[in-house]
Amino acid sequence: MISIDNISKHLDVLDTILEWHRDEWGDDWAEQVRKSTNPDSIPTLYVALQNGKPVGTAMLLNVDMHTHPELRPWLGGVYVPQTHRGQGIASKLTRHAMQAAAKMGVKKLWLYTDSAPKLYENLGWQHVAHEDYLGKPAVIMSFDFESLPFPKTH
Repeated sequence: MISIDNISKHLDVLDTILEWHRDEWGDDWAEQVRKSTNPDSIPTLYVALQNGKPVGTAMLLNVDMHTHPELRPWLGGVYVPQTHRGQGIASKLTRHAMQAAAKMGVKKLWLYTDSAPKLYENLGWQHVAHEDYLGKPAVIMSFDFESLPFPKTH
């Protein structure tokens, strides 16, 4: 059984998450994770747990794509270790973060991806633009809570 909770309640797994994020996105990103332990406000991080062990993350951030500081807030840091991929964990984490953002009063949420646009399309996200970012082609996407149906939780 997978549960999702705010990292503020599971600081004992923060070192594992920092290592994942550092390996995937570098030291700057890991520092962002360290700052994302707010329980009820952005920036924050959600962790998927299986038998008390972390199996994935998703974050809500004020700024993710530094070339677009005018867009905020962002969904970022969606990460599932290779050994746990293909089980729907990233989708569950994304829906959880979206629901939390909506409860915080967010009207529109942004993300960019260089590897998983289909994941987000399947959850109702809309393509906004394509551009090179950090040396890779990126798709910028948004979810407008006021005009799109909220994705089902299962």
